[in-house]
Amino acid sequence: MLLPLIIFFLFIETGSGINELAVPSMVDLNNALIPWQLDAAWSINQTGGRMELIGSGNGQALYKRPCKEGALKLSFKLREINGILNANINGNGQNRYTISILNNDNGTLSTYLTTYNAGAGRLDRNAPAIIRGATILFDPTLDNMIRITYNNGQIQVSYFPTIYSQAETVIDYFDEDPLSAGNVSFDLPGNPDLYCSARIYDVVVNCNFGNGGRPKLGICTFKRPVESMLISSPWGIVPANQVMVVVRNVSSFAQAVEVALSLAADLNGQVVGAFEFINLFQIETTSEDLNGLMNDLAFSKNYPSIMLAFPNEVIALEDSVPLSDDVYSNGGSKGYELVKTKDAWTLAGINRDKLCDVQVGVTDNGLFKGYGEFDGVVSVNLSSPHSELNSPGRDYPRVGSHGTGVMNILAADPDNGGIVGIASQAIREHLRVTMINIFPDDRGYVTDGLLGLKEEIEGGCTILSCSWGDSNAHEDDVGAFNEFFNRMYDNYPCILFICSAGNEGSSINGSKRIPNGKAISNVVTVGNVLNDGTRVSGVPGGSNMNSNNYEVTLAAPGQNAIWGLDNNSHITSSLGGTSMATPHVTAAAAIIRSIQPNLDAETIKTILQSSTDMKSDEVGGVLDIYKAMIKALGETCIQCENCSEMIATDIGDVPIINPVKPETVNKLGIVEGRLYSVTDSKGIANAEMIVSRRPEGDVVMMGIMTDDDGKFRFEIAAGSYQLGGRAAGYGVMPWAIDVYPGQTTKRDIRARRGI
Repeated sequence: MLLPLIIFFLFIETGSGINELAVPSMVDLNNALIPWQLDAAWSINQTGGRMELIGSGNGQALYKRPCKEGALKLSFKLREINGILNANINGNGQNRYTISILNNDNGTLSTYLTTYNAGAGRLDRNAPAIIRGATILFDPTLDNMIRITYNNGQIQVSYFPTIYSQAETVIDYFDEDPLSAGNVSFDLPGNPDLYCSARIYDVVVNCNFGNGGRPKLGICTFKRPVESMLISSPWGIVPANQVMVVVRNVSSFAQAVEVALSLAADLNGQVVGAFEFINLFQIETTSEDLNGLMNDLAFSKNYPSIMLAFPNEVIALEDSVPLSDDVYSNGGSKGYELVKTKDAWTLAGINRDKLCDVQVGVTDNGLFKGYGEFDGVVSVNLSSPHSELNSPGRDYPRVGSHGTGVMNILAADPDNGGIVGIASQAIREHLRVTMINIFPDDRGYVTDGLLGLKEEIEGGCTILSCSWGDSNAHEDDVGAFNEFFNRMYDNYPCILFICSAGNEGSSINGSKRIPNGKAISNVVTVGNVLNDGTRVSGVPGGSNMNSNNYEVTLAAPGQNAIWGLDNNSHITSSLGGTSMATPHVTAAAAIIRSIQPNLDAETIKTILQSSTDMKSDEVGGVLDIYKAMIKALGETCIQCENCSEMIATDIGDVPIINPVKPETVNKLGIVEGRLYSVTDSKGIANAEMIVSRRPEGDVVMMGIMTDDDGKFRFEIAAGSYQLGGRAAGYGVMPWAIDVYPGQTTKRDIRARRGI
């Protein structure tokens, strides 16, 4: 009995964490919609899903949640200003950093940084190194975005005349004695001699909000079953000597431990694992066969304070043996076209100034990087044991692994001429992915799945992708996962789970399906369709369907998805099943979270579900990423004031490039470059280059043809444009350019064959 005693002392020292988690109370909806505390001088106007802060006179708009220590980013667009607008960060009592913006009434704005540090007596705008910033040219018809970043004493204020311009740094200051983290606010310092007013919109506050940030789920430790104890059961392969129980009706985790220890003693066993967040315990007994296990389960289920009792079941990856096909030519792009990826990529590019970092967790059987798809712009975390594979798995020689296939669709390098990840092309460096291998010896258990999810959630992942499951699970196992998902939503409503529907090809019994079963607010279940949008029927790979107690939220084209490309150009694009349908939806959720970090899990699920095409009673409808993005951009933020706050961001140096000034718009500049194939870097001859104005999108120049080497050169008025084109057999990837009077702008443009 030594082991359970050790665990017991560990629990007691850690404390009853689960009971310290604050469960959100119901609040007035209108109040929940507004993250600002306003005095009489400020008001809010909400039109078209856009929130605008309007101030007049002397007063303050305070962001309700103070920031904790760490990096901070405050950005907003300035529509109108009279007099002075102050943006304050690190506010604590009298202490704060104030960035002042003064309208000079001559088409320019002056900028200042003032440090208010009552303890140090530093209240002087002209103190050493706290000086007047650069002057900004102000055109109220432009976006006029201001971005303020703070990180360990470094304060930068940057100005973007339009969302397409690169940053012009107006203040760059390092405080050797930095203020503590604190509140974000705006104020108008009006007085009888100076009338102040301002209209600002698209305000984004991105920082660490403390307990509202990365979840803490408490202790989670389990013992892996011994191979020799595995038996066949009504629920598949299970260890004969392990019982999982969930304790209820206790006031603390310490009391739950006492119940589990008492049960273990009565079973002549010991507690060998636990998950504090849902009071789940793993008890190892002396049983060796199915009869012994069944008796242990029955005894446990009837034990006082035990809510659920079930075996530690095997979970499975949900695909079939892969076959080969061609890549994005010969119809290979039809699946991406079905879910509107190219339109979604374009829309993400237009909204690039709004993008926030998103961290996605993938629990699967590891990632093989040897085929070169994960050395690009996306950050991939493989620090968990066994998560990076040294060689391709024996069942996946042309993909690398099942998990590699999932990752390819989600996050493959968009620039290397191979597979294009849906989310990596859309949000690029803003995407971070953590892979955890929950099948370390080619077999995974319920306990492995929970451990992986817990590690990813506490590591900052807000979207969890699960292409695994079991459609013949014990009903109490289903109950445990439902308990987990419901508690997650109660305590951490930002976290969204995307799960595969399974490949039995039937309307299954939701009371036997894990991890996802019944309709739950923060769980999206993904069915499988062909590239024409029809459900995949039969097996292998037939998509499971809705039933009276099982929800398939929506479907995506997993069956013929391109999910593998090896170093010999062998392509895997068949029998992807619901496993490969799932990362399509995971990618869509990640894009939505990046452009609208304030939306909670339930809202994102509703957006995905309500924006589907080809509605179906069987699988809910087919994913439409573009339509979902449009809906997300029009949403009013409700519950999660900033779901991206869970990610610890590094705010690096801002590149300084002088933007196009309004007074130079009618002078000519030169654009030259080369259109080339990303596959072999060869120039594409006789292609037509097309120029459209940003952000309006109207075409201003076309008919510019490339020469035999793919080169082009033309003159155009100074301004902001998008450069794209048409080339037979290729999809041209448009690029934003700024043209300056009397200067040459050089920009090479890439094209990908067949997409």
